[in-house]
Amino acid sequence: MVALKLAPINLGEALATAGGVDGGKAEDTSVRIYRDGQLYQIPLPHLYSKSGQVKVRLLDGDAIFVDLGSGIEAAQKYF
Repeated sequence: MVALKLAPINLGEALATAGGVDGGKAEDTSVRIYRDGQLYQIPLPHLYSKSGQVKVRLLDGDAIFVDLGSGIEAAQKYF
């Protein structure tokens, strides 16, 4: 769990603070964000690609699940 501070934090910073993403193939890994009843998915290669460099600002109440290729079912059980 990463507690948000008063300063805004983006998804990449939160993942780095939590120790990064390790343990699966990058192409099979997705980061899922549960926000306001919606589940959003960002493929890990897209999150860290130089051309895509996604900067998702996290909001109070967001829940993050890093899926190492097990499919959406594991994320749905988590949330």
